[in-house]
Amino acid sequence: FLIAPAPPEPTSPPNTIVTLRPLLRRVVHTFELQNRHRQIAVHVPPDIPFVWGDAPRIQEVLANLVDHALRLSAPGSRVTITPEERGNWVAITISARPAAARPLGEPPALALQLAGATARALGGELSHTDDPQAGTCFLFTLRAVAGARDGAE
Repeated sequence: FLIAPAPPEPTSPPNTIVTLRPLLRRVVHTFELQNRHRQIAVHVPPDIPFVWGDAPRIQEVLANLVDHALRLSAPGSRVTITPEERGNWVAITISARPAAARPLGEPPALALQLAGATARALGGELSHTDDPQAGTCFLFTLRAVAGARDGAE
């Protein structure tokens, strides 16, 4: 299901080229300092495309999703962040195994609703799935910049 109803369309789409790799590093670093008992794994392909957007707003959405995934995850489990190219988009998957006592499908928190509105304002989308076996998965998509790639190893 989608996280929140769509806000009014932005007057103009974001036109700043953003590199995801440093944003992901900052988000992960922040949460690793706060959650030493939890693992956060990031798997960024070396040639991931740059995206269109606003770096601070993208980082805010990512931080909200990682925070929520950590809250939902079982102690000692791992939150995984994986961006991948999907046509003209970059899809960032944030997944976690849920704690056994948490009911699946619980309503999204206000922070997630705001993250969904921010994702759409950036020209992207935010969705969420819950599965008793696979766990919780957030999917944050952003428009890829045609022909511009990170190239980092």
